[in-house]
Amino acid sequence: MRKQGKARSPAKWRGETISLYKEFTAAASKAYGEAIVGNELNVQEFVALYAMISRMRLQSSPQTVACAEKLMRATIEDLLCTQQDD
Repeated sequence: MRKQGKARSPAKWRGETISLYKEFTAAASKAYGEAIVGNELNVQEFVALYAMISRMRLQSSPQTVACAEKLMRATIEDLLCTQQDD
């Protein structure tokens, strides 16, 4: 007989969501800063950011996910613009 896992408490769920937002904010800020100064595209960073957005889809409202996706598009556009200027 298998043991059933405990359901997450609302406090734990909220803590995980806040942690995800903090992680995304830090990584997105770093990626955007690099895009502005014209550094090269770091594919691994963007893959990690998109993975965080996927996790947000499970825990967050559609509006929150849309904002995160908008931020990613803006970052990529700025990165591509700075690379074209070179």
